[in-house]
Amino acid sequence: MSALRSCILLLVGVGACTQQPVGEDTACTTTSHGDGTYTVDCPDGTSVTLFGDGYEPDVVIVEDTGEPTVLAPEVIHGDVVVENDRQLEALRGVREIHGDLGIYLESGGVDLSALGTLERVEGGLSIAYNSWLTSLQPLSHLEHVGGNLYIAGNAQLADLAGLEQVQGYQRLVIDDNASLTSLQGITISVVAEADIQISDNMVLTDITALSDLVTVDGDLEVSWNPELSSLEGLHNLTTVKGWAQFDGLARLTSFDDLGELVTVEQTLSIEENPLLTSVSGLSSLTTVEEGLRIRNNPALCATDVQSLVDDLDPAPDVVLIDGNDDC
Repeated sequence: MSALRSCILLLVGVGACTQQPVGEDTACTTTSHGDGTYTVDCPDGTSVTLFGDGYEPDVVIVEDTGEPTVLAPEVIHGDVVVENDRQLEALRGVREIHGDLGIYLESGGVDLSALGTLERVEGGLSIAYNSWLTSLQPLSHLEHVGGNLYIAGNAQLADLAGLEQVQGYQRLVIDDNASLTSLQGITISVVAEADIQISDNMVLTDITALSDLVTVDGDLEVSWNPELSSLEGLHNLTTVKGWAQFDGLARLTSFDDLGELVTVEQTLSIEENPLLTSVSGLSSLTTVEEGLRIRNNPALCATDVQSLVDDLDPAPDVVLIDGNDDC
């Protein structure tokens, strides 16, 4: 085994290889460059640059042959940020990350197959602004995300297939994915112990993946999705324990798909929906505890709004119902 190769193995095993003996009368030293990369120099003249996690490298790529040789432990302790294909490849074989994982591939990064063995992320998972990413299917073995699950700014991503097994997250954000037409692939249980935000997805038309949802323990936002004409998928929803926000839905005409909603414990917001003509679909709603904001819906009759307000008992602490059609 070469001095370099022995030193790399020690680096992975103990977190540093400065002055660690490798063979007879040999020692390797590491030099940090302060940008997450390291240079390893050994007495036999071999040298290599490594990618680490910014302080002590847990995951490294060896490039002494021109082709990367990946050395990755199955469990990584600490946060991991992936900004290029080389860093992504360094994660091949990893099963658990005890920290956050951020994937931000502005170029390249079409294939996440290097993450095919990943099962758990104990912190948050952010997959954002990956210009050419088309599929999350390689993440099909992922079962747990302990922090926030954030899928945003992925211009070519059409659905969420691959995330079917993921549970545990504290907040789900699906935002600004320009090609996303459906939430298929995400699994929401009967009780969502998380905030849910579905926003600014320009061609989203289908949220039926939410069909099992009955209770949201946090906030629920479905806003600024201009092609979403129906809230089908929320037809079993009865309770939102935080905010419920349905703003900027340019094609929505009614709330008929929310006929089972009974309680919003904080504020209900229905604003700037230009084609909305009726809120009578909210016929089961009896409680909005903090605030009711139904504003600037130009096709919605003010009398229809007032009828909804009158059915609430007790009345919300704050009621703002201006800017609707005066009819």
